[in-house]
Amino acid sequence: MSAQSPINYKEIPEKFQASKFFQAHRFFAQETQEWLTSESAEIKEKRADALVKTLRELIHIVVIDLDTSDDAQEIFETLNARGAKLEASDLIKNFVFQKLFEEGGAELCEKVYRENWLKFETSFWVTATSIGREKFQMSSLFFFHWVVFKTASDLVEREVFSRFKEYVQSSNLPMSTLVKQLSEAADIYESKIIKAGDEKEGNLDQHGLLIYRARIMETSVIRPLLIEIFDPAQSQIPKDELTKFFEVIESWLVRRMLVKATAKGYNKVFVDVLSKIKENREHAGSIIENYFAGQQNYTTYWPDDLELYKSLSNFSFYGRISKGRQRMVLEAIEDHLRGWIGDSISASGTRVKRSTFQIEHIMPQSWQSNWPLSDGFNEQERNEIVQRLGNLTLLTEKLNKDVSNRAWKSKPGKPGKYEKVEESDLLQLNKKLLASAKEEWTDAKINERTLQLIEVIKSIWKVPAGHTVTFNSPIQDQIVNIEIIDLLEYGSLVPGQTIYAKRKEFASV
Repeated sequence: MSAQSPINYKEIPEKFQASKFFQAHRFFAQETQEWLTSESAEIKEKRADALVKTLRELIHIVVIDLDTSDDAQEIFETLNARGAKLEASDLIKNFVFQKLFEEGGAELCEKVYRENWLKFETSFWVTATSIGREKFQMSSLFFFHWVVFKTASDLVEREVFSRFKEYVQSSNLPMSTLVKQLSEAADIYESKIIKAGDEKEGNLDQHGLLIYRARIMETSVIRPLLIEIFDPAQSQIPKDELTKFFEVIESWLVRRMLVKATAKGYNKVFVDVLSKIKENREHAGSIIENYFAGQQNYTTYWPDDLELYKSLSNFSFYGRISKGRQRMVLEAIEDHLRGWIGDSISASGTRVKRSTFQIEHIMPQSWQSNWPLSDGFNEQERNEIVQRLGNLTLLTEKLNKDVSNRAWKSKPGKPGKYEKVEESDLLQLNKKLLASAKEEWTDAKINERTLQLIEVIKSIWKVPAGHTVTFNSPIQDQIVNIEIIDLLEYGSLVPGQTIYAKRKEFASV
């Protein structure tokens, strides 16, 4: 039990140390050594006996001997259909190496595995990631998006493997060539699609901002389109067209989010866009701008300035979308106020920290103690107004806890929210707030600031000059139906949460 492992892991060549087989071997060797030597001699002996019995008698290994005429792939898929579910990455790997063996035997398999496939077994690619209610390994998600990128067709997760095989057969390319393409696309996927926009501090260009904000909006359907845009095997897209491409996608996504337009069918929309850009990628920005500007259907249209104004000025902002999305919008406003307009670099030198600040109601939701009603406003109107965009700002966690339900101006022995924010905060969003409300913060000022911030939002997420929506959307008709499933989808509720009526007359509902 005190014997050393026959393998010195430090002497194993570095190129093999990234493999799952190596890491698993080292893990079990180290864990077994620790488990066997961490107790008294009597317990050590019992543990050693138990380990020997387990390895010799309790672990069952099935070996299937195949004749040359047997189809290993078919047998593998049959076993899979009757047993535990395998992900697309498992099925694709088996298929890929079967084809590689047919092309060049074990030597080619080893070469391709080492040069192009080994990366898919590193921690990044085997980590589970959530898309909606489902979880997939990152590699499976990549294969899904890669097949969409290659075929410009809409598909569901269960079709990935079969569509991958169809593409392989129709492409007439050697599997070794396809795996190299897969590997290059995987590098793009990791660096420019998944990890781009990760930094909480510092500047991000339009590409990085789109990735960051799409992640907040939980929108992954743009990824096949991004693989196309960054494909190193194709001609480069001019910078001005690329910038427009990022700006248009973000504007379309954010504006639809803000007016609560449906997200159903986004996969089909972006597959349609992908097919059009494949025809003339040098004009990717203009193509996508013209495409969205021409949509006049509720599931695909690009909300115009009038609808944005009606939605944000007439309805609550807080609670209507998730807190992460609310913060994202306020961060964008802060950046704009600092001079970060479009792809230009601000003289202020830095963007606001991302995913860091907390959302604060300037006039608190529990306003009754320190915030008397303004003339002309009743209690119901006040409860609605405090949730408007103009009553929200960003504060650090510490300052947010400190000011919470304070009055706006100081009382004897107790500084007000105005003084506390003025003393401790550096955001442009709050400097402009304080300058506009030196004496009081009222319902009327909330409405006034709401309109000001709407103008900033219209400038950040622009539409083409003269763009208008010609059909009557639900927002234009002032018809908004919110169901429990919508609240769950946007993070306003979590499963199992108890809901209580705020208004007394509905307390028994």
